[in-house]
Amino acid sequence: MQDWDDRMVVDYILKGHPESFREIMNRYGDLVYRMAFRRLNSHDDAVDLSQDVFFRVYRKLKKYNPEYKFFSWLYRITLNMINSELRKRQSRPVFVQADFALLSDTKAASPLSFAGRLNDFLDAFPDGQKEIFQLYYSDGYSIREIAEITGESPSNVKIILFRIRRKIKDAFWKGGLYGSRS
Repeated sequence: MQDWDDRMVVDYILKGHPESFREIMNRYGDLVYRMAFRRLNSHDDAVDLSQDVFFRVYRKLKKYNPEYKFFSWLYRITLNMINSELRKRQSRPVFVQADFALLSDTKAASPLSFAGRLNDFLDAFPDGQKEIFQLYYSDGYSIREIAEITGESPSNVKIILFRIRRKIKDAFWKGGLYGSRS
């Protein structure tokens, strides 16, 4: 089943083999978790949300349109659920300290390191732009794949990446990311 594409796995699940949903979870569990953790800054919340995402995906699997990539559909569900959770949090303030040991390579460093300052800098960008940056640099998706996932045009994805890189470069040379450049 590992050689099957997502559409084949979904079709097999829908034909009466629900145990095969584990394959979907194995393929995308880490990605869903990382997306949730980057936005929620809490391991426990990211785990809970990841479970909720896969529960919802399983329940809505019959509504999946195989003309589109499964990952794009899963990504949209994940992003919608993250945004919903963030809206709930706005009504009740919660103070959470990020667990830096659980973060991906760009976040694994202390907040005083370059990687930590870069992560703080990226937090100032709108969520959609930050997500595009992370999909490209952290998760390794192509411009075309990111465009399909986010619904942006490929040229807009390129523009967003260019602008973020330019802002990082400007901040770096002004000493905002690396420290004093004297």
